[in-house]
Amino acid sequence: NNNNKDPARGAVTHLKDNGFLDCCSRPTSLAHCVWVSDKEMQLLAETNTVVVHNPLSNLRLGSGIAPISKMLQFGLPVALGCDGSCSSDGQDMLEVLKLATFLPTLHSPDYRDWPSPRQIALQLAARNGYKALGINAGAILPGMEADFALWDLTSLALLPHTDPLSLLIQGSRCISGTPLDSLYVRGIQVVDKGQPLGFTLAELRSSLLHAYASEQYRDSLRVTDPSNTGPFAAACENEYRAAMNLDKEEDYEEETKVIFYPPSGRVLYDAKITL
Repeated sequence: NNNNKDPARGAVTHLKDNGFLDCCSRPTSLAHCVWVSDKEMQLLAETNTVVVHNPLSNLRLGSGIAPISKMLQFGLPVALGCDGSCSSDGQDMLEVLKLATFLPTLHSPDYRDWPSPRQIALQLAARNGYKALGINAGAILPGMEADFALWDLTSLALLPHTDPLSLLIQGSRCISGTPLDSLYVRGIQVVDKGQPLGFTLAELRSSLLHAYASEQYRDSLRVTDPSNTGPFAAACENEYRAAMNLDKEEDYEEETKVIFYPPSGRVLYDAKITL
């Protein structure tokens, strides 16, 4: 059916009609899903698709805020992620959990609509995170993978003992440092007393400090300098603005307004970046 190849009907419908939402033994996972309609949420819930909410990168790139409270009302399994380092400046999952707890307050002033820190941590981050990966884990139960963390309840970040889980998710660790004591992955300890096993933080710091020679480092700064107006930077900006629909429609070249399948495999706009 040629109509099934028309992405103009919506990305979620396009994926469903082409078998991507129910093609595997484990649920399909879709990252971000910031701009999904109620109809699309219903479709994702019916196909048991896991939405991976990435609040840090969505804010970093100005992509918007995913309506996770409404997604949960539709029965959608929502998991959490921090995205890649090129679109999110850190991979701190506790920061992700904190933002995921607070951002729903922007969609509704009613506190009853907000997911609790406990729901964010135990359901979205743990159970649904493993569900997205197709791994039987996310809870401490017989037969599940032994992935778990032990937290230091004497850490200043978790004192006084009002609600340690809420303090862990919503509190600050800037001065007190991480309250993580131990971490186990499939029963193997990978962190002990807050320190990773198998290498030292001093070795990691040394490796990162010497990762680039000074000339290479200066080159990397030139790439990220907003005053760089070279042809590569200009091509990158043109590509990004077209993808994000940041300019008026009449400002685009003709090919950016027509949905088609160019030889490069792109859908919405043709490739402009050349090296």
